Amino acid sequence: MAIWETIQEYVNSRGVELATDAEVGVIRGVKILGIESQNGRSYAPEAVSKAAGLYEGAKVNVNHPRDKPDGPRDYRDRIGQITKVRIGQDGLYGDLRFNPKHALAEQLVWDATNAPENVGLSHNVHARVSGKNGKQVVEEIYAVQSVDLVADPATTHGLFEHTLIPEEKENDMAITDMSITEVRAARQDVVEAVVAETKTAIAESEEAKKAAAELASLREELDKIKAASALQARMARTAELLEEAKLPKELLTDHFKKQIAEADEEGAKALIEDRRDVAKHLNVTHPTSRAQTDTGPPMDQKTFIAAVKK
Repeated sequence: MAIWETIQEYVNSRGVELATDAEVGVIRGVKILGIESQNGRSYAPEAVSKAAGLYEGAKVNVNHPRDKPDGPRDYRDRIGQITKVRIGQDGLYGDLRFNPKHALAEQLVWDATNAPENVGLSHNVHARVSGKNGKQVVEEIYAVQSVDLVADPATTHGLFEHTLIPEEKENDMAITDMSITEVRAARQDVVEAVVAETKTAIAESEEAKKAAAELASLREELDKIKAASALQARMARTAELLEEAKLPKELLTDHFKKQIAEADEEGAKALIEDRRDVAKHLNVTHPTSRAQTDTGPPMDQKTFIAAVKK
């Protein structure tokens, strides 16, 4: 039969060099919880995996409370917190961030660097425990009160142990050996980061599509403005050329004006010169000789202009 208990479990790690950065106040890769306890308990691997997220940000105090396990703590006991919790083959690991100005910070750094077996972590948790084959098995951890520094930890041999799974294997384990629920419980921070990145990517994609559509619309509008401006410039130049040409109004047909507007500078001048020649013939209504022209009866001015327009 399973019962709910408040458990204080000690862990340590002997003979392993610690990764300590005293200036920023962090000891990396500390052992938080082991699978087997010197107190005669064992922790179900699935219980450890599911509880990983509960240890993220857990408070770290100096020693356990003297009275009740879940009793209030003295502010002077508070030294730091646990971060970057990850799952190892034999338990949980993480980083211990501590206040480098705490009264015991110097002692902690010395032990972590020179004698890691002198200090370890002990979690203070609420858990569901059952008896199997004469041994207590922790089947679920549902609340973490704190993870405290103690002199005689029980489920590890000191702050560090060298059996921590490399980062790549941790990731493989999370994917292949854990359910979605377990991943959420173990690394809620990763789940939230993935969700946030996905939302950001979707939003950026929608913004990009909207911006591309607006840009295409602006380009189309700009092309129309450029075309209208070019047409206006051509019409203005056409009017200027025709004004300089002093051609008779009868010869300034719409078709002729369009030809001038569409032609380049040299072509427009050639068309105007040709129309000047036409204008000169308007004054010749009676050819001097039928033999010279051989074009039939002479045309008056009105008939000649009509022929030009055709």
